[in-house]
Amino acid sequence: LPTNVRKCNFYRFALPGDQVELEVEVTEEGGMKVFKGLCTSGGKKLVKAEFEADKVPVEDIEDVEDLRHHFQILVREFKP
Repeated sequence: LPTNVRKCNFYRFALPGDQVELEVEVTEEGGMKVFKGLCTSGGKKLVKAEFEADKVPVEDIEDVEDLRHHFQILVREFKP
């Protein structure tokens, strides 16, 4: 979970129908995980951010089976 946002810059909005790509680089500085992320769409920069955070297993904050079920609905693989 984020503990400190070092910097965050917004450049433009994503519009309906845009395919958004997110690249994240993880490093460690002084025992803290540092995440540097870049969000783009169509080769254009949308958001650039750098923040410190603790890595938390998704199982600690979400029900993995519930997430899997919602994903199956979204990709139309769910069969009642």
